[in-house]
Amino acid sequence: MSQLALWQRPELRTDEDDARERKASWLELFYDLVFVVVIAQLSHGLAADVSWRGLAYFALPFVPAWWLWIGGTIYGDRFETEDVGYRLFTFAQMVPVAAMAVLVHHGLDHASAGFAIAYAAGRLLIIAMWIRGGYHNPVARPVTNLFAVGFSTSVVIFLGSLLVPAPGRYYLWTLALIIDLMVPMTTLQHQKKLPQFSTSRLPERFGLFTIIVLGESIVGVVTGLANNHHLTWEVALVGLFGMVVAFGLWWLYFDGVSHRAPKPGIQKALARNYLHLPLVLGITAIGAGVLQLVGHADHGVPGPVRWLLCGATASVLVCLGLLSLVVVSGMPTERRAKANTGLFFGGALLALLLVPISAHMNALVFVGGLVVLLIALVVADVWMRRAAAD
Repeated sequence: MSQLALWQRPELRTDEDDARERKASWLELFYDLVFVVVIAQLSHGLAADVSWRGLAYFALPFVPAWWLWIGGTIYGDRFETEDVGYRLFTFAQMVPVAAMAVLVHHGLDHASAGFAIAYAAGRLLIIAMWIRGGYHNPVARPVTNLFAVGFSTSVVIFLGSLLVPAPGRYYLWTLALIIDLMVPMTTLQHQKKLPQFSTSRLPERFGLFTIIVLGESIVGVVTGLANNHHLTWEVALVGLFGMVVAFGLWWLYFDGVSHRAPKPGIQKALARNYLHLPLVLGITAIGAGVLQLVGHADHGVPGPVRWLLCGATASVLVCLGLLSLVVVSGMPTERRAKANTGLFFGGALLALLLVPISAHMNALVFVGGLVVLLIALVVADVWMRRAAAD
């Protein structure tokens, strides 16, 4: 093992252009752990308040947490170095994320000011890294300068929201996050001149984050069963079916789209990145719904819980369908690729149709319907891929 450098100048990585395979580092895996805590807190908060208000209070903090993660991830794909300085920057980013996890535990209404400060601190660290990367790499400067200006505008709005009481504060957050999400789209022409994103490391990074949120479904089952003081075979079976839902989503994502590179073009790569936001939001919401479902295993499922589970499942399937359009499909013909995409969209429609027809179902029959749907999608996907390979 080579000696760790104290401080290295960030240089644009050319792994893809040089046909070098990259894997996630131990530092990145450690970095991901702090996001596990944030997601767990948000999922449990949604499970405790399955309503439109609860959904808004779940999604609004989730987006900035995810944006910090992808900001650090994309920077690492462009400029990762093996030095003490890069490690210190990474450790520093983990501190405001940990603060965000603590603050959302106490409820957004009680901790929104602190959450805004924590997010702004995390963004400022990533902005500093982009500025430094551009300073040492003039070819990347048009991109890093736009990032610095756009992301700083968002930070100013977040800090300015401290002067505005809720709910006006949350409207300013929404505006700031829209700016954050739009900034990379203004750099597309400049990014075409930069080396390609890694087709080995980035899919792995997105897959690792997806594993984190899928784990919340398992946590939901375990927590629901552990909190149930009248454990019966029916309750246990609901828990088992809840785990099967997670198994099905894992299968569809990791067999279908996770390891596939985007189709040529920076737009396709950007679409792949952005589609993971509603994907992981939906999977996390499913984990919260499963926790509620296990708690209602001995009687009917409330309407909001049915809508949450079916709506989140449909959202995830739509995202998988859209992802299959922007990544290399692995199918021999365009017709078969479109059929595979249609499979996901059809599954999403069936998930939504389950809401009205399940009004009088108990929890076991309801979750059984979701399980049958996902198993059917898995079987169809496997059959289509095997048929394409023959």
